[in-house]
Amino acid sequence: MSEHGISKSLPKMCKQEHINIYSGRQRPRSSARLARMPFEIWWLFTTKAIIDVITLNPKIYIRKIRAQYIRERRAKDTDEDEIKALLGLLLLTGIFRSSRLNLCNFSNIDGTGVEIFSSKMSLQRLRFLLRCMRFDDHATRSGRKLQDKLIIGCATNFLSHCFFN
Repeated sequence: MSEHGISKSLPKMCKQEHINIYSGRQRPRSSARLARMPFEIWWLFTTKAIIDVITLNPKIYIRKIRAQYIRERRAKDTDEDEIKALLGLLLLTGIFRSSRLNLCNFSNIDGTGVEIFSSKMSLQRLRFLLRCMRFDDHATRSGRKLQDKLIIGCATNFLSHCFFN
């Protein structure tokens, strides 16, 4: 190399060696081979414990803010099925590559939206649940901030299932 960073030798004109190229067939491991339906694949990566944690904390937050709503039905509690539906809709937004689209575009009922969004839950409920999503309990947050700033419990559980499947 010269002082200006220019190489004085000519580059090789032959192919480079094949290093770190996996030529075997890539396929799922263990029980993932047996999964055929989308919900079977979904349950390989998430467990009931993860869904319970995701369901419990929004319930606590909804109970806390329920007094702010005039109509009590607007702030009704959520359950596991509704959280599963919400996670499924969020997964679909990723499939449709909609990072820059508004939720209103998905829930349109004039034919321009995605039909499953308006049939699964209303736009108002979808926004309310997204606003109430909490992965930790507010009461224990200050003590946990000293140890950990992420949702390590859910994340390690999810990552271990991803690794083994």
